[in-house]
Amino acid sequence: MKKAIASLLLVSTLSFCNFKYIFAAPSAPDPSAAGMVVIDATTGEVLFEKNKDVKYPPASPTKLMTALLTLENCNLDEKVTVGATPPTIEGSRIYI
Repeated sequence: MKKAIASLLLVSTLSFCNFKYIFAAPSAPDPSAAGMVVIDATTGEVLFEKNKDVKYPPASPTKLMTALLTLENCNLDEKVTVGATPPTIEGSRIYI
């Protein structure tokens, strides 16, 4: 009798446990940005796009100018050493 009750208890307990997992493909992300394109840098494959044909103004002209001037005026293979106490400089603002 005890074996029957234990078996019944075991079967009822296992019947309420779901051992099967459902693996569904994740839904596409819905970012808050108005437009974007995510590209794999090694293959060039477009991974995600949202309003890719709409032209938007650059988000940060200061960063773009810094990158442009660095590429035009610096040797990218040159090593730069920064001292133990680098000078502190305030942030910049263009107010465009």
